Amino acid sequence: MPRKGRLHLQLAWHFGCSGGSAMENELEPLKLLTLNEAAELLQVSRRTLQRMLNRKELAALKVGGQWRIHEKRLAQWLESLHDL
Repeated sequence: MPRKGRLHLQLAWHFGCSGGSAMENELEPLKLLTLNEAAELLQVSRRTLQRMLNRKELAALKVGGQWRIHEKRLAQWLESLHDL
C-alpha cells in the first residue's frame, strides 16, 4: 500500500521479456514534484521553470493535465550542471 504523499512504482517483468530469466517485482519510491515545489527547490519562479520545460532543459511529464517533475531526475540534472 502506498505511503501518504508518495507514489510507488511497481516494476513487473514477464518471464520472456528479460532474456528468459524472471525478475522479481521491486518497489521503487517515486516522488513527483509539482511545478511550485520544484521552483521553490531551485529558487526560481514558476514561470522560469515553465520556460525551462518549454526549452526542454529539464524533463517533466503531465499527470492529470498538470506538470510533474521526477525528484530523482531533478537531482541528476542539478548534478550534471555541477560537472560543467
